[in-house]
Amino acid sequence: MDLIAIIVAGLFGWQNGRLGKRELQIIGIVVVGWSAVTSVASVPYLTLGSLGFDLFYHAVVVAVPYLVGALARRVVRGRG
Repeated sequence: MDLIAIIVAGLFGWQNGRLGKRELQIIGIVVVGWSAVTSVASVPYLTLGSLGFDLFYHAVVVAVPYLVGALARRVVRGRG
């Protein structure tokens, strides 16, 4: 699931090629939704620390590939 999220985030970053307020809000919604779903699936083992780690981990998994895709798009546009 993480690999799919990385690929999709990178592709969206490549398509958009920008990082504004709207893109940050969308990334936030995806991260919170993904964390909520995984947290509900593991309710018996849920702690505040695990919830915080999930939020951080999902933010990195979604935001970093998006940023790499957006920056790669800007570099390619600058050359072409």
